[in-house]
Amino acid sequence: MAATMHTPGHARFDTTFASSSMRQPYLATDAPSMLDTLPSINFGFDDLRERMAQFTARFDDFIERGRKRVLEERNHFRLNMAELQGAHELQSLLEVHSF
Repeated sequence: MAATMHTPGHARFDTTFASSSMRQPYLATDAPSMLDTLPSINFGFDDLRERMAQFTARFDDFIERGRKRVLEERNHFRLNMAELQGAHELQSLLEVHSF
């Protein structure tokens, strides 16, 4: 007697087949595990991790230098604008007081 689920005919699951005596040979306790039969593979993750850390350090340094450069350029620009504005105000004062 097979227990079936109420699914379309092509997708039925027979529970008697799942509990049948047809076991796969690799399930025996004396056989080597599947993990033992796989080859050893070195994906080089340690090397990748080290290279990523080096890149991160260089990138952080690049960003820091860029921020400093932008700050210096902005301060230099503001200083120049203040000098120009001061010179313009001085020139207008001289024009007003000249006879």
